[in-house]
Amino acid sequence: MAKYVVLYEDERQDQNNLTSDLLKGHVEFLRNLCSQGRILLCGPLKSNGYNCGKGLLVFEANSQEEVESCVVKDPFIAQKWYAGYHIYEWIEANDSNNYLMF
Repeated sequence: MAKYVVLYEDERQDQNNLTSDLLKGHVEFLRNLCSQGRILLCGPLKSNGYNCGKGLLVFEANSQEEVESCVVKDPFIAQKWYAGYHIYEWIEANDSNNYLMF
């Protein structure tokens, strides 16, 4: 399995439209995938102490298509709380691969 980084971008600025149902649906989506071991990390990004309108998820999956099929089911994406997202395969550098020094 490979690791993928998903970057949610362009969060809506009108926080009044963040309904409790939308937030609960997003949290349930995350809990479900975390319990399956598919999401390793997730959360909003901050810049200079403030939410910068982006979110990050790190998936473990067999393919980018598998990740995308999950992401489009997230209520934050399906209901356009975030305007878009990008998926990148992540090659983790660590001691077991000599930090990618070949």
